[in-house]
Amino acid sequence: MPTTEQDTLTQQIIERHDAAMSINYARYPVAMVRGEGSMLFDAQGKEYLDLFAGFGAGVLGHCHPELVKAVTEQANTLWHVGNLFHTEPQTR
Repeated sequence: MPTTEQDTLTQQIIERHDAAMSINYARYPVAMVRGEGSMLFDAQGKEYLDLFAGFGAGVLGHCHPELVKAVTEQANTLWHVGNLFHTEPQTR
């Protein structure tokens, strides 16, 4: 079976991850490349309904314009400091 460009992209993403990151648990052999609302899209273009709220803001959906605007504004002000410090946005 010939390898498609999308299959190659998925494999490259997985290989780069495995070479640089700690392998704490098994992952699915799928590379998500885009999100929109409650939908995710993998490197093959397959569409998935994202039912995993996960950690943090995942429950808010993907790429909502108001969320992107708020994150961009905050990133232009203060990106991240360690949890040993207080920040006003984190407290809010």
